[in-house]
Amino acid sequence: MSKKTLFLLSVVVLLFAVGLVYCWRCRSARSSVPVSVVEQVPTQIVKPIQGKPVVPVDPDKIAHRQVKLSEELSNLNISPSVKTIMGLDGNAGDRNARINALKRLTRQLKDDDVKALCLFLDYKYEDHKELPLLTLNALKNDALDIMLRQDKRVDGLGGQLVAMYKDKEHDDVWRDYCVQYFGIYYNHKWPGTRQDAGAVVQNNEDIERKNIEDAYWVAMQEKDKSTAGTSLLNLESLSRTHPEFDRKKIADRALELAADNGCIEPSRITALRICGIMNKAEALPVARDIAQTGETVMLRMAAIATIGDLGGKDDVELVQSLVNNPEKRIKTIAETALKKVKARAGIKEQGGV
Repeated sequence: MSKKTLFLLSVVVLLFAVGLVYCWRCRSARSSVPVSVVEQVPTQIVKPIQGKPVVPVDPDKIAHRQVKLSEELSNLNISPSVKTIMGLDGNAGDRNARINALKRLTRQLKDDDVKALCLFLDYKYEDHKELPLLTLNALKNDALDIMLRQDKRVDGLGGQLVAMYKDKEHDDVWRDYCVQYFGIYYNHKWPGTRQDAGAVVQNNEDIERKNIEDAYWVAMQEKDKSTAGTSLLNLESLSRTHPEFDRKKIADRALELAADNGCIEPSRITALRICGIMNKAEALPVARDIAQTGETVMLRMAAIATIGDLGGKDDVELVQSLVNNPEKRIKTIAETALKKVKARAGIKEQGGV
């Protein structure tokens, strides 16, 4: 088999396996999404996550937030479209009207509209139940996407993303969205290398940048949520062009999460694939074990793909056995992994696998 063919097969399996990370989450359709956000499809394979007990929200607290919001909005000259998006036009329950209003926004928003949308991003579902939670989050996601595409950069938005992520009164899905957007904002504002990594912060811009960097590592500790995997995936991507993010430290954390049975499955899948992407050879024993005994098909598939990235002669027999698995998805990804480990071991194909 030619080197070109092997390379193309490697790219296909990498893209397929990384996509597995997102398959467990269901996100509502939206008009625009950031490049790094992958559409997610629900699956019946992953075990349901134990729900948290519902804690009643203090009505006085909600009332206080609503009064404060009204005071802040009263000083702004907001366009009709933004009023509709925020549910301030008297028809907050009209989903289609709010979506259509988003489509009317341009890349030259007025300052007051930007300020109003920043307030909208901080909406908490307990205060704004006119729409289902997924719909509200989709509206906020699209509003955030538009703000990041402005011709005039919205400075300080990174600090707000960190604050919203840390605010656990926001639902976990929105907090995860915020982590996804850290990297988009970071790359947009600081496309070059940081020269003062580890230095004492000097100004608001330094503080904002450091807060984003620190928040990534905090998010990676939330192994009971998808946030850990989201952070890991973003950090690996940023580290390719920003040496201030230590790739060895990222790979070490990926290995820790991959080996942790207490880590939520989507984050564990991400961790396995990051180990493969970053050539973390120490992950091979973990991947071998999960490939054979993993609790779900998707987890096993990620492990097999990782063996394909990292394995060699010693893994040929194991991967060959997986090619004979009755589960078609296991068989398919094992066939690709087998070609890769054989090529790495210098074993020529003999009329197929």
